[in-house]
Amino acid sequence: MSKSVVFNPRNCDNGFEFETYVVNFLNKFELNARRTKGDDRGVDIIATYSQNHVDYNFYIQCKFQNRIQGKEPIQEIYAGMHFRDDKNGHPVVITNNNFSIEAQRYARKLGVELIGKGEIGLIRFANSNKVYTYNVGPLLSIILYNITDDKNFKKNIIFRDLPCENVEQLEKDSLKEQILKEFETAKDLVMEYELLQMKASAKLKEAIEVKKNAIVHGIEYG
Repeated sequence: MSKSVVFNPRNCDNGFEFETYVVNFLNKFELNARRTKGDDRGVDIIATYSQNHVDYNFYIQCKFQNRIQGKEPIQEIYAGMHFRDDKNGHPVVITNNNFSIEAQRYARKLGVELIGKGEIGLIRFANSNKVYTYNVGPLLSIILYNITDDKNFKKNIIFRDLPCENVEQLEKDSLKEQILKEFETAKDLVMEYELLQMKASAKLKEAIEVKKNAIVHGIEYG
């Protein structure tokens, strides 16, 4: 049953290619993954897994970026999943990069599974070595179980009820954070403008002084 599959999205050039790569990767396992269309509300991929004749959906947001991921995608996927009112849903963020410490704490609080560079390395390691850690989420457990055939991962595929957070409040917090960022940007631009004004004023005074000296010089020696 075990299979050798390495998750290596290095050949992806953009977010769309990364999403397509993730879909094709997940479909190699016991999952039915497909990309969303239209207004996805932060959900890029839905991957369905059947357990005890019940279908569970992984709601996945993909982030293909060259920077460490913060709380924003976690908040988006959590709200996007709850918008669909799926009691059997599980939110996941997959990135080619790492997550900040703050983002990891936030994800644990909301029950969002994170798959980043560390987890990608775990998949790579599992292809040639026995994995000694089982402290991973259900989606990664499905992947590692198929690779290693380790029954401990099979036991780890448990879908728990997520913390009941106020999604409307999350969206308000997101909007508040965005507004604060915009005000900070505006403040920086105002400071830069004021600095340029000071430099322009100094140059104008310098030019006036040069012109004055030139006129005086012309009167004296004209």
